[in-house]
Amino acid sequence: MLTRFSDFNLREEVLQAIVSNGFESPSDVQSMAIPPALEHKDVICQAKSGKGKTAVFVLSLLHMIDPQAAPHKVQALVLCNTHELAMQIYKEFTRFAINLPDIKDKILCAIGGVTVSLHVRALKSKDVSIAVGTIGRVSDLVERGALDLSFIKYLVLDEFDALFKEEDNFKKIAGLISKMPATHQTLLFTATFTEHSEKFARSILRDGYVAILVDDKQLVLTGLMQYYFNAPEEKKLHILLDCLRLLPFSQAVIFARDISRVTALNEFLKEEGHECVCFFGKMHHKKREEVFQGFKDKKARILVSTDIFQRGVDFANVNLVIHYDMPDSSDAYLHRSGRAGRFETAGMVLLFVGTAEESEMLSQIQGRFATSIPQVKSPEEIDVKAAFTGK
Repeated sequence: MLTRFSDFNLREEVLQAIVSNGFESPSDVQSMAIPPALEHKDVICQAKSGKGKTAVFVLSLLHMIDPQAAPHKVQALVLCNTHELAMQIYKEFTRFAINLPDIKDKILCAIGGVTVSLHVRALKSKDVSIAVGTIGRVSDLVERGALDLSFIKYLVLDEFDALFKEEDNFKKIAGLISKMPATHQTLLFTATFTEHSEKFARSILRDGYVAILVDDKQLVLTGLMQYYFNAPEEKKLHILLDCLRLLPFSQAVIFARDISRVTALNEFLKEEGHECVCFFGKMHHKKREEVFQGFKDKKARILVSTDIFQRGVDFANVNLVIHYDMPDSSDAYLHRSGRAGRFETAGMVLLFVGTAEESEMLSQIQGRFATSIPQVKSPEEIDVKAAFTGK
């Protein structure tokens, strides 16, 4: 396995950006996935959150794209399921393209909530080589004739299992692919996937594709201490306040099951004196962006969210995730919990289990990931040093 970024023979400008951004050596996933990507093979890559999957396609595309080979044509399309993930990927491209001015200024982020005419204008007036966006907005731009896919060389689907959850998205993605050259390269990334999404994924990959898949037991979140509380509804707020008071976390994400519970919990925590914001899908785009960036800039210590916040987004300072309401699947547990301890740093995950159904979900989680999550009665029982320093 390759152990240095220089082993990939990436163009010098990309290697310089890797070094200047403080990266020393590739993760296991990057070592396995970057070489076949650079060989123009299709790749399907499943690995747990925080393993550097985004860098696989960002670095590979920045190495392979040549704007001069197809002037004024979009060569790479990256699709994802949320505005925030699209913005984050866009920023990763610009960060690693710092020494590639011929590419850095030719990256477009196309998401809903932004006036579509701005994207249409950008595609007409700006030389775009890489387009990153959500399916709805990208499909709209294609239908308007503003986005031409006939020169696409590279298609990336990030968090593809989430993209494939909606039947309508299958049709939209298939429609977009039908407008691309048959020779285009496809790169698929996710932390988990179902049999349904896997079947569709394999149907769009060319023969000879490379599959990088991990066993469920390897998906356990390395570096994270996991505990659960017996927390019936009437005790949840009391336990939550104790946790927030006694645990030395940097930033925390608290998951609740719906918008009404998210907003109510957010207001309650603010009244209790906590620096808290909330986040959910039906927020206006500008407000979502403001909350997202504010939390990233550490203007709030706690974020309360629905499951929309569970995938892909990176916050270096989040080291505590609380499942105030239990997730509805083991997949959701993995994605939610992955917001803490990104890139295998120390962190903690707490589950509030109060009903028979929630106890059953806890059993499913432990069974699937072959792990035992201990019960605690008070946050004072937790080994804080191990959870927040990894020692």
